[in-house]
Amino acid sequence: PGSGGRIFITEGEKIFFGTESFVRCETSHGHDLRKDCDMSKKLVRYRVKPEKIEENQRLIEGVFRELHAKSPADARYLVVKLSDGTFLHLFEDGSKTIPTLDAFAAFRDGGEQRRLDEPQQLEATVVGSYRMLVED
Repeated sequence: PGSGGRIFITEGEKIFFGTESFVRCETSHGHDLRKDCDMSKKLVRYRVKPEKIEENQRLIEGVFRELHAKSPADARYLVVKLSDGTFLHLFEDGSKTIPTLDAFAAFRDGGEQRRLDEPQQLEATVVGSYRMLVED
């Protein structure tokens, strides 16, 4: 399990993700999660000004706190920060919960002033995954 998932990067959106695997469609106990794997996966990539990296990260962490508190069933969100100030947001959000979060609104506010470049829109395919982002 764990290959072939489609990922879309959407220009202008800020996105966050859960810690569950985005490509694994079956648990080790044989439970079929294929219906969950049908949701569209999105990826957004952008670079942040060096002096704004900590602020951007703090705002993203607020989104995760709110997601954990509200526990939306069909939202998954992951953010990766690279050493050059690039942030990658990978998410699935079938109920469109993430944009309604107060913390997400705070994150979006002033985003243009924090970024060095505009979010990039790309299409990608997950080639494979080995024990990445699967909750213990």
